[in-house]
Formats: sequence, C-alpha cells, structure tokens
Amino acid sequence: MGPGRLNALWRDYRNTLIREEGMEYPQAALLSLTELKQEVGAALGVEIQYAAKVDFTAFSKLVDAIGGIDIDIPETIVDTEYPGPNWTFETFEISEGPQHLDGEMALKYARSRHGSDTGDFDRSERQQRILRSLLARAEDMKLLRQPGKIKELLGVLSEHIDTDLTVRELLTLAGLARKADPARFVSFQLHNVNGLYGEPMLAGGILYS
Repeated sequence: MGPGRLNALWRDYRNTLIREEGMEYPQAALLSLTELKQEVGAALGVEIQYAAKVDFTAFSKLVDAIGGIDIDIPETIVDTEYPGPNWTFETFEISEGPQHLDGEMALKYARSRHGSDTGDFDRSERQQRILRSLLARAEDMKLLRQPGKIKELLGVLSEHIDTDLTVRELLTLAGLARKADPARFVSFQLHNVNGLYGEPMLAGGILYS
C-alpha cells in the first residue's frame, strides 16, 4: 500500500478489498486488520497473535457504560483547535484537579492536541492515564464478576470494534488479566525530556526536540 500512518494503511487496504475484490465491509475490515497486524509484527520482529481496532464511538460508549471515569487532571487545558463537525474547530477546555468524565469528555481529553506545550507527548500520557482510570473503574465495580454487564458491553461495542479474537478468547484474556500482578508490568511513554538542557533524564525520554 506504500508509506502511511497505520490507520490510513488499514483504511486503504480495506477499501481496495471492497472495490477490487468485491468483499463486504465486515470481511474486508477484518482482513485488512489481519494484514496490518502481520506488517507491524514483521517491522518490529515479533509475532502478533491478535489485533483489535476500536473507534471513537466505542471508546465513548465504553466510558459511559461503566458510569464514567475519575481522573485527577494535572493541568488546565484550553484547546481552541479541537476537531468539530464538518471540518470545523471548536474549543475544548478542562480544569486542573479531580474530574469525573463521561464518554464525550474523556474522548476530548484523549484526543486534544493543542492545549499543552508538548502536543502529542502530553496526549499519549493522557491516554495512558485514561486507560489506568478505566482499569481502576472496572476493578472497583468488579466487572469481571458480572457476566450480564459484560454481555451488555459486548452488545454496545460490537458494531464499533474489529478484532480477530473470539468472545471466548476475550473472556480468557480477561481471566488472565485478573491473575496478573500489576507490579510486574512496566509502562512508560515516549517524550522529549532528554536531559540535554538541564532537566532530569526520565524514562522514555529518547527523542530530541
């Protein structure tokens, strides 16, 4: 497909399958995801067994379905260039301090690019913060012990997720996650705090400004 971002490669290959092979959308979307999984694995030199693609609607509905998430916002964000409808911009603003976010607000907090000094670096850190909050909320409500709630979530999200995992495999992974020790996981983000200008060297600071 040539060079491009991951989401563009997925979209272009999917459209090619629909246009040239006559595939229906669901089959083309899943096959394109499988192809992308293999290409990423080849580039990284690792075997990627499974893949999942989640769209913005799924993210918002997931947050709403569990009653929202609680996050301590480290700094106020005022983004005057947040994407609006029909290729417009709108202002997204959120204040420093403890906040309870619904799906729409959590999505804006995750996507905002222009309300901080380091742009995408801050955005990736916010996205990790949201994932930790989602996990904490699921743990607090003992989600894995509520088969009815899990079924409800699968129904809500089924039209907005493409994955080559079966429902049984998803539940198996959830069971493994329950047994995992969080203290044995290491997580960090790439950023531009590289120690070259007098600031401390932090894990993940491997990029030059």
